[in-house]
Amino acid sequence: MNIIGISFGYHDSASALIKGDKLVFADHEERYTGVKNDQSFPKQSLNECFKILGNEKVDAIIYYEDSIIKLDRIVKSNLKFNSFNPKLIVEAMIDWYKNEKFDPLEKIFFETKINKDKIHFVEHHRSHAASSFYLSPFESSTIITLDGVGEWETATISYGEKNKIKKLKSIRFPHSIGLFYSAFTSFLGFQVNEGEYKVMGMAAYGKPKYYDKVKKLISLNQNLQFEINQNYFDFEGVGEFPFNENFMEEFGIPRRPNVKSIEKNYFDIAASVQLVTEEFILEFAKNAANLTGSKNLCFSGGVALNSSANGRIIRETDLNLFVPPAAGDAGGAIGAALDFYYSKNQNNIKKILSSPFLGRVFSEDDICNALSKSYLKNFKKIDDTNNLLELVAKSLNEGKVVGWFVGASEIGPRALGARSILADPRGPGTQDLINEKIKFRETFRPFAPSVLAEEASKYFDIKNKLNFNSPENYMLSIAEVKKKYRVLLPAITHVNNTARVQTVFKEHNEIYYNLIEKFKSYSGIPILLNTSFNLKGDPIVGTPTDAINTFLSSGIDILILGNFFIEKET
Repeated sequence: MNIIGISFGYHDSASALIKGDKLVFADHEERYTGVKNDQSFPKQSLNECFKILGNEKVDAIIYYEDSIIKLDRIVKSNLKFNSFNPKLIVEAMIDWYKNEKFDPLEKIFFETKINKDKIHFVEHHRSHAASSFYLSPFESSTIITLDGVGEWETATISYGEKNKIKKLKSIRFPHSIGLFYSAFTSFLGFQVNEGEYKVMGMAAYGKPKYYDKVKKLISLNQNLQFEINQNYFDFEGVGEFPFNENFMEEFGIPRRPNVKSIEKNYFDIAASVQLVTEEFILEFAKNAANLTGSKNLCFSGGVALNSSANGRIIRETDLNLFVPPAAGDAGGAIGAALDFYYSKNQNNIKKILSSPFLGRVFSEDDICNALSKSYLKNFKKIDDTNNLLELVAKSLNEGKVVGWFVGASEIGPRALGARSILADPRGPGTQDLINEKIKFRETFRPFAPSVLAEEASKYFDIKNKLNFNSPENYMLSIAEVKKKYRVLLPAITHVNNTARVQTVFKEHNEIYYNLIEKFKSYSGIPILLNTSFNLKGDPIVGTPTDAINTFLSSGIDILILGNFFIEKET
């Protein structure tokens, strides 16, 4: 079967393709349009699916949620929680009309002209659950999903076995750990659905002095039901913020977004909400596993991108954790397609995720075309890949910063060695250099180490046995940098002595693995600093032209486009 999964209308639109019995493509629309977290109909990523299929027919297109139930929630919750606010209803209807949300299946038909009887939907949290379990290495597993809100649900617990998923429990709006964390994200001056990872980075610089105040806002019982104290929040959007005056009486004045300096109390609030969230996720995960009886745990939804919480699950429980690289809404496109596939092929054995590199690949002609339009002159093509890697590794060892655009792009929000900015992790000023002169972002933001998988435990306190599907492969877990290497690796050691580790297996990404190996031959360490190839406010670069523009607009020294080695004019 040829099945396309699709997500759009809210944030992080994406398309995914199952061809035959294999997931062969998945990509974010933002990497085509250049609009960060693009919510528009994913025309361009969808076109890639059709290109791959060629003359083959499409058996089904699956949307990742039920718009009717979502609309029901918006209207009914407004009536229930706000004593009916007609302005909110009107604003919601205008948004739904402008962005064609009332009937996404009709929108899909209009854009694709695929027969309507081939266009279906899967509920939001079902898409999340499918995106994790069906890609996991587990025959059976506990499955938890946590995010802001889907239709009505904000969290689910399911049990997966072979190629079937059974939902056991769910929690409904307005009780949402995702919205809870996002409210603090807004309070701390960052954009909701974008700045949550900044709060995680801030947390390490603070002390959890507000722990008791944050803790009292959320409760979880043994029956796996939880409540967010609605006396402090405005999740329906009556006011300007997702929190209210009661919240501000507890935590003070919201931080202004464009103020560069950040007062100490905001770091302490970030530390407090991060700690409370980690404890909640730990307890929720353990209780869910007790309910199902399975120590395997699949975790998805936007909250599953909280790498610090994932690290604690690995270190502090006996659960075997799998988190897909695209745990958020973009992954919903993958999950929708997988769920439909297995509903129609119930005897098929599920396929484990073999690679996160599921996006576009650009040919040498594509790269040459982009270079010819750029007026760049100082470049050379190096046909021998070994020679190319030798030159790049030598440059990195000399302190150069490299933009790396090689092979198929990765799915998910983390750069995994296909669309990356790379540097030597030993440079004491490298973190500030990249934050201030290249990424143009907050100085407290940490960088990740890419490390050869077989040497990871030498440098990092990794408790679990690494394999091809460990969260560390997708930069989705935090580990402590071992004490003896902290001075050696200042650029990837966060202020709390941790790092968001990415382990690199040769089988996953051979060319990137070989580059790190070459760098080790110069430096003695099998580690590179790796951050996403983009500037602040932009998505990860999607095309060679995007890569060239970012290279020219920043302090990156060298750009690698396929087998092309490009230096700035001196």
